[in-house]
Amino acid sequence: MNRQANLRKSRGASTIVLMLVLAFFVILPLGLLGFEITRSFLIQQELRNITDSAALSGTAAMASAPEKDALGNIIPYSTRQQVAMTTALQTFQFNSILQTPFTASNVSATYNVLPPVPQTPPLHNAILNILLLDQSGTQVTTGTPAATMTVQSYYTDAPIFVSKILPIQSQFTLTATSNGGLPQLDVILCLDVSGSMDDQTPVTFVNRYWDVQVSPIGQKMVYHIPTSSTGKLGSNDTIFNILNPAVTGTSLNIYPPQNLENATYQGAGANQNGFTWSETPNAVGPAFTFSNLVGLRSNTSYPAGPATMPEQGMPPGNYQFPNTTVNRTSPATGLVLNPTSQDGIGGFTDLVIQMPSYPTSVSYNSQTYIFDSYATEVEAARGNMESLVVLKAACGNTVPAQIAQAPRAGYFGAYMTYVLQNASPIAVARDSAYNFFNTMNISSNAHFGLVCFSTSTGTSTSSVLSDTNDNISKAYPAGGIGIFPNPLVKISKTNSQAQQFSDVTTGIEGTSPYTPPSIYSSTVNPLRAEGSTDISESLAEALNELAMPGSPLVRPTAKRAIVLFTDGVSNRPLPSAGSDALALAQGDAAKIAGVPVYTIGLSQNPAILASQNSLLGDSMASNGIAYRSANNAIYISVTTASKLDQAFQTIARSLCAIQ
Repeated sequence: MNRQANLRKSRGASTIVLMLVLAFFVILPLGLLGFEITRSFLIQQELRNITDSAALSGTAAMASAPEKDALGNIIPYSTRQQVAMTTALQTFQFNSILQTPFTASNVSATYNVLPPVPQTPPLHNAILNILLLDQSGTQVTTGTPAATMTVQSYYTDAPIFVSKILPIQSQFTLTATSNGGLPQLDVILCLDVSGSMDDQTPVTFVNRYWDVQVSPIGQKMVYHIPTSSTGKLGSNDTIFNILNPAVTGTSLNIYPPQNLENATYQGAGANQNGFTWSETPNAVGPAFTFSNLVGLRSNTSYPAGPATMPEQGMPPGNYQFPNTTVNRTSPATGLVLNPTSQDGIGGFTDLVIQMPSYPTSVSYNSQTYIFDSYATEVEAARGNMESLVVLKAACGNTVPAQIAQAPRAGYFGAYMTYVLQNASPIAVARDSAYNFFNTMNISSNAHFGLVCFSTSTGTSTSSVLSDTNDNISKAYPAGGIGIFPNPLVKISKTNSQAQQFSDVTTGIEGTSPYTPPSIYSSTVNPLRAEGSTDISESLAEALNELAMPGSPLVRPTAKRAIVLFTDGVSNRPLPSAGSDALALAQGDAAKIAGVPVYTIGLSQNPAILASQNSLLGDSMASNGIAYRSANNAIYISVTTASKLDQAFQTIARSLCAIQ
């Protein structure tokens, strides 16, 4: 019995020893190995999350990078992309993995090295390869437009226990790759170019005539700022504030087509609160007929100027005899040679932009032109500052006392360039629209479309405004004929992104932006203000392209979106009372099609704000176009043109997502 008992004790002890051996040499290592594997998976996941954050922040930085610096100089793509890659690195450095906090001392990066080299960083260090790829996934050189960002991360860690027990590596390097950028995006911009889009431009109304009431030796040119019948001075304010039209704005423009006859508006009651252009057809006011002003703009019996400056060399209409001092009345029109009655009725012959101060320097074709008075602007806009001979021919063989600068070639282009760059808000709207497309282009796989709208939408890239092609007025052939674009750039499934970006930006800025006198040629010209506002037609065109069943224009896997910008509310098609309802119905159609309509409303006139919020809004209370279209569309209301670029960039960022 004792022998058997001892044997059982011996076997029991052996089992315990065996269990201890198994626990120490098998179960414990396996448990620790499981711990290390779980820990490595956790490190891998955290590395992935941090890499995602770096790629997303770098992409966002690329998407929001300004095109120009504070001085207006173009910032190269390469510089913007370098800043974006630095942003991605810094985002990574602000994070940590388990017990390892990251800083600039243990995280470094290579910026778009061709080809990328796999990295093996030291223990508890990370190295990033930040790459720029085209839409097909091929690495491209820094500075290439339309590049997307990819971040490859490499991080080295070490096991805590297992390497001391088992013969495995003492360190291991994990890697993660994240692609930043927008998803596939097919986007169409509906851009308002109606006549009110320059109503916030500061202007000066000018009555230009030949004064014959002084002695023959003292006869001279007069540039008179008129006052309306209600006492409104025709200067020192914007088109809108001077004319006080309805909230939908005016069809009078600072840049051709000027439509100068539209300066007459009715204010409260029967009081006329406008100005009367000298060539206004059948102009009759409350107490005056204006027959004494007809013909005053130019004496058209003089030879016409070149096509670019058709009134060049023409004196005022009441200057009949350049070689005599005899005072006469025009036998052709009965025009009184000294039109003193323009005071009190707001009579004017010219409308020019008001510069911030006089003199103002304007750069054009690498030269500087000085505008020392609104008289200089009037003569430059007519082409009379191109030479001394032309100026004297247009001004009664004299040089007006108000013009101190020597005439020289280029003044016409300098003036037109200044107006094109400073008409408000159309100039800022053009720049903001360009920047929006540029943001999409440099940071996304995007295809683009552009629908410009005023009285109607265009039908092709070469469409022009259908209701006028006269520079000054339909009633004034002497003003010449120009080309005023209203382009439609259809989105395309087959055209390259680079081609579509070129098409939409050319539609906005023209082939030679800010280079008059292309306004008189078939050259593609920059957009400017003209016509009424037909929002429903523009949205219908955009939806027809994006939402038609089996559309041949859009990519089936692309996210679709419409961006609508307007400075007013609908007043077309007629009757205007129902035009807003038609526009809202397009919001309903967009929801059914799954296409969000992002809206931007510019309301520099406070009186239109409520109507605009109701038409464009994204809340249940407003029930506007953005709300009706659903699909996360947003509405941005801005009250100053300077905020437009920020509004467009906000929408660009709202479309941004990591791939």
